[in-house]
Amino acid sequence: MKLNVLAQRLTYIPNGPDVAEAMADQWRKVGIEVTLLTMDDAQETAQSRAHRFDNHVRLQSYSFDTGRAIQVWNTNTVPPGGGYFDPDILALWKRVSVELTPERQAPLLKEIGERGYTQFWNIPLWWVPLELMVNPTVVKDFAFPGVLNGGWSHFENIRAAG
Repeated sequence: MKLNVLAQRLTYIPNGPDVAEAMADQWRKVGIEVTLLTMDDAQETAQSRAHRFDNHVRLQSYSFDTGRAIQVWNTNTVPPGGGYFDPDILALWKRVSVELTPERQAPLLKEIGERGYTQFWNIPLWWVPLELMVNPTVVKDFAFPGVLNGGWSHFENIRAAG
């Protein structure tokens, strides 16, 4: 078996190349032939949007819920995803997005999850829920956007105290 691993330095995973190399070493120990690849963001984005990645693994971090993760990484909705893409998953996601109740969304999300699981679209290494703490003597308000993509952003929403 052969596998390509993107060893990118990401703002939200600054030691990404080291983590990718450690993962590659673990796979090599079980007989998988691993090639570590590096490329700049423009190259990766172009190849991803053209669906040119097959048999590739990359690190990714996000702080949003699983449903939003599917839309962002596994469909070609706007913004275009950066992960494994399956047209059937996109069709299911479009059905999920028009259902208004969790009861009607649940079987569709389960079907998406089953497709992703059986096609190995995601290998979760860890999940750390997003927590945000501020010192009220320094920060009066922070309009939290809900999604920080694993990194920190939206600093313009911070309002100073005093």
